[in-house]
Amino acid sequence: MIAGWFLITFVILPTGDVDAEVINWYADPQVCIKEAFELKMKDELGIGYTCLEDVVGNDDIRQWRQS
Repeated sequence: MIAGWFLITFVILPTGDVDAEVINWYADPQVCIKEAFELKMKDELGIGYTCLEDVVGNDDIRQWRQS
């Protein structure tokens, strides 16, 4: 079940590693997407923003995180 949406900022480093941080949480995906777009338009190149589902009650995801 999707409980909400995380707004995440991320950068892909020269090593190929991804550095990411959750900025905020939204109940409405459209609000999250709008905020991500507005932040991207104001920021420098190479910094990304996206919305990721806040999934609860999904045993498959829990098992994947533990591996």
